[in-house]
Amino acid sequence: MAVNVDNRNEDDLDDGAFERAERLRISKWAERNGGDIQLITELLESIKKQRAPLKPEKAKALDKMLGAFVNLAKGELPSDWLAIRLSTQTNYGTSGGTRTYSLTLDSDGRILADCSGSEWQAGSGSDTWSGAEYVNSPDGERSGYGFGELSLQFDEAVRDSEYELIVLIDDSSVGEDNEEEEAERIAGKKMARRIVQCAMRDLQRMRDPSVLQLGPGSGLRDVWDEICVQAQTVCLVPWEPYKMAIHGIIEGILDDCSRNQLRTIWLLTPKGTDWRFENPGNKSPAPCDADIIEFFYTDLLSKASDYENARIRGYCDRLGPTDTF
Repeated sequence: MAVNVDNRNEDDLDDGAFERAERLRISKWAERNGGDIQLITELLESIKKQRAPLKPEKAKALDKMLGAFVNLAKGELPSDWLAIRLSTQTNYGTSGGTRTYSLTLDSDGRILADCSGSEWQAGSGSDTWSGAEYVNSPDGERSGYGFGELSLQFDEAVRDSEYELIVLIDDSSVGEDNEEEEAERIAGKKMARRIVQCAMRDLQRMRDPSVLQLGPGSGLRDVWDEICVQAQTVCLVPWEPYKMAIHGIIEGILDDCSRNQLRTIWLLTPKGTDWRFENPGNKSPAPCDADIIEFFYTDLLSKASDYENARIRGYCDRLGPTDTF
């Protein structure tokens, strides 16, 4: 049975607080990662300069990606999935290979940059390889030591005319039509947002003293309040009960989702995004429930770190600056 996440009771959650927490979360992340965002902005500026003149459509798409990173530095998420690829291919008759540098930015602010390629030799077959990778996301996903290492490699590729420049918007080369995938992405993001709100409301309904770890004198009303306090301060009580509660609620919501809804949501997860990038045009992914649960778990914790109400502020104020981050 497909779940209608729009029909759940909205008695507790202040949607204004939800939106404020979301904007604050993105702004804080952008501030912490301003150096890498600036390096990427400079790289895109270099591409415009080194590869001029570009065809009008490609120049327009590159400007859109550049503008998206400028706005990301201000804490504003892009409205599209954007990417550039620099690819080269060699063929020496008996051997050859490919090398591709990729940089993507999705509508959740996730940045992925990497280098990959293949090598082949007559009589020996071919092998693929992966080089350095950089991942950074407002949702907490991060790998690599910063964009600096890859920035130098990208810059060399930009200056080498053997590398073909491809600019993509929403998984399509500039000029192609991909309305179906864009509609699916928008539907998935709307569904995911409502699921997160439903999970927050369910946590807010958990008010029985037996499930509250911080005691009746805390001034906190529910498990969501306690999770927010835990996310914004030092670890005060065991975390495992909160994790179990979050996982249980998410699993309960997902149980009511159809496989098609799960597929749409999974494509929003980091692994789903990578799968879409690596399998353009393939419409039959096999969603992994564990990836989806982790996706929502991480998202909820990120929102809890910035969520505010009078009860949470009062508790954190009583702790004092030495007990809060």
